[in-house]
Amino acid sequence: MHISAFELLVGVSRALDLVKPQLAGHHLGVAWIADALSHSLSLPQTLRWQVFVAAMLHDVGTIPLKVNADDLLFERKTWLHAQAGWALLSRCAGLAPMASLVLFHHTPWRQLLNYDEAVFPANIIHLADRMELLLRAGKLSAFSMERRFAGDAGKQFRLSYVEALHAAFFSENRRFRLPSAREMESDLRIRYAHMILDQDKLNSFCFLFSLLTDFLSPFTATHTAGVAHTACILYRRHQLRTTGRIDAEENHKVFVAGLLHDIGKLGVPCALLEKEGALDHDEFTQIKRHAELSLQLLDNIPGFEDIRLWGALHHERLSGKGYPLGLTGDQLSLPSRIMAVADIFTALMEDRPYRKGMPLAKAFDILQTMKDNDHLDGNILATLRGEAERINKVRIAAQRRARRRFDELYRICSEPAENNSYAMFPNSSRKSGFFQA
Repeated sequence: MHISAFELLVGVSRALDLVKPQLAGHHLGVAWIADALSHSLSLPQTLRWQVFVAAMLHDVGTIPLKVNADDLLFERKTWLHAQAGWALLSRCAGLAPMASLVLFHHTPWRQLLNYDEAVFPANIIHLADRMELLLRAGKLSAFSMERRFAGDAGKQFRLSYVEALHAAFFSENRRFRLPSAREMESDLRIRYAHMILDQDKLNSFCFLFSLLTDFLSPFTATHTAGVAHTACILYRRHQLRTTGRIDAEENHKVFVAGLLHDIGKLGVPCALLEKEGALDHDEFTQIKRHAELSLQLLDNIPGFEDIRLWGALHHERLSGKGYPLGLTGDQLSLPSRIMAVADIFTALMEDRPYRKGMPLAKAFDILQTMKDNDHLDGNILATLRGEAERINKVRIAAQRRARRRFDELYRICSEPAENNSYAMFPNSSRKSGFFQA
């Protein structure tokens, strides 16, 4: 399976746009400007790629903090979301090299000089971020904008980076408006379409997706891990039971689909996700939209077609009464039907703030009723019943790991040291060569 890193990043940026619709396109714009600066500075290709990825993800920390574009916390204490973004990316192996750039993306140049030079390119993202917001506001003339950046050179921004900004945007070309999102994507795609993710790096990207989904609400902070691991082992046991063989690539796709199955919840108000009581009709309609959004977010990613459908269709029912597409059983693939069973089984068995997880017997009573109503695949349910103890142990272990991870990250994200955005950062990062560009 060969997946384009660029197309997946575009999917992540669109997901972040859902959380902060007031700044839709901000990550793409910052990444486009930062890449233009990297090109003007003639940075090595590897470092240029890291700057681009970090720029596409630079505000990812606003999700665990539930910070929106109207929240003064977002502007007054920028180090909070920078630290939260670092915490998220540093836990994803393939994205860890970009974590430091996200951590320092609001750090003034004079302060950044206290750290290892490998984090200096974070100042490119800082400069690009400021440039994008000024262009978005449209209140300053090109002359005023150029003077502002020149005045900040050596203080907020590195002089050579400001000079690169001048060369790229304020020279004779004088480009003062960002291209459209489609034009920026097309431009960047030419440069980065060749960046293909291997299985480990794909897992890192998708693990980040799952962390973002989990952090939307502590009510379901371990749900994604439970579904992914339950679906994966359920697929394996069902295939061994029915065909005697397992397709390793398909098995991996099932796991990734489980990690991404609820990504559309990034577009659902947190108040609805955390509501303990019954939802009214309009609220349920909004909740249901997450499945459609999952389809949209993962659209147009070559090689992701199966994963997109298997994950996003977990609320479809064999009777055709599910959503978002109202497909019937003969239109649903085996992995989609497995995902539906895994999602419901996990939801029934896991603890929620308003109830404890159910005993296996009670959960199977509900699953059987759903099967009898032509909602779930009876053959898959038979596999689950026959392997219940084994599968449930896998689910429990996965969700316990997820809970420990969530608690650790939540502590880092929500309890930063007083007025010190870098207290959690390794001391070895200070003038030590700790990072490798």
